[in-house]
Amino acid sequence: MPYWFPWDWLRWPARVLVVVAMAAISYTIGRHSYSHALDEYKENNVQLVIEKGKLSTENTSLEAQISTLQLQLDQKKQQLAALMPLENTYKLIPNQSLTIADGLVIGLIGNPGSQSVKLNINNKQQTAAAGDIITFTPDASRTCVVEIALIDIVNSLVQINATCTQRKS
Repeated sequence: MPYWFPWDWLRWPARVLVVVAMAAISYTIGRHSYSHALDEYKENNVQLVIEKGKLSTENTSLEAQISTLQLQLDQKKQQLAALMPLENTYKLIPNQSLTIADGLVIGLIGNPGSQSVKLNINNKQQTAAAGDIITFTPDASRTCVVEIALIDIVNSLVQINATCTQRKS
């Protein structure tokens, strides 16, 4: 004969009550934990938005600095180019001769005209306009090219590019 407990009729509802209480407690703890995690996510999101704003402002500032520095670099390059022209680029003033490109002698005869200039290249007179290219061979082993890059009648100067290369046999 089974042992009879006076409150046997309460066992089943007590078990249900314990399960319901555990479910309610678990739900409350889970909801509290979720609420806490959600608050952390919201706080992190606000911090990220603030940080994004700061980085955006810093990025804009750095872009402005880069733009300013690029402009300054371009200006310095122009100033440097004016002081030290490119290799094989020469400026001639009236009645001046320069020995350039491995002994090649080029001189400007008189003032430059508005359309052309008179050059003396290794004792041979040549008349040329801006953009003209003069090719000649001063000796059997070299070929030289002289390009009239600029005629400036206001400052009375002529800018030329001159190069000499060894001829291939």
